Amino acid sequence: MKKYIFDNSESLVKIAPTVSGANKSNYRIILAIDTGSYHSILKPEIIEEIGGEILAGGYKLIPATESFHADTSSLKKISVLGITKTELQIAVSPLPPDFEIDGLLGNSFFRDHKISFDFPNGTISIE
Repeated sequence: MKKYIFDNSESLVKIAPTVSGANKSNYRIILAIDTGSYHSILKPEIIEEIGGEILAGGYKLIPATESFHADTSSLKKISVLGITKTELQIAVSPLPPDFEIDGLLGNSFFRDHKISFDFPNGTISIE
């Protein structure tokens, strides 16, 4: 089991993966882990920066307020917390301007792993 540290004084569990697309490799972004979401979501600006293709309206997302349709893309590669995935399908949608993150990392990324959070000590354990 590997352990990783996060800042438990923040309201979100933030991590800093690297992503790769057609134009850039190992581009560092900031994501919040969202265990309530199956899909991962990135802002369109990130997909454009790494040279990804955005396809119109592929996912229906259902957040706490109301559902909406989001565009889709796939990441050539994403690596974080000792896990690397290739061709990860993601939703592409703007985020509120006050969010200081580039997107959300959902359960589709963690599907093959056991993950646990120790909030008092600010650690994530992954098997």
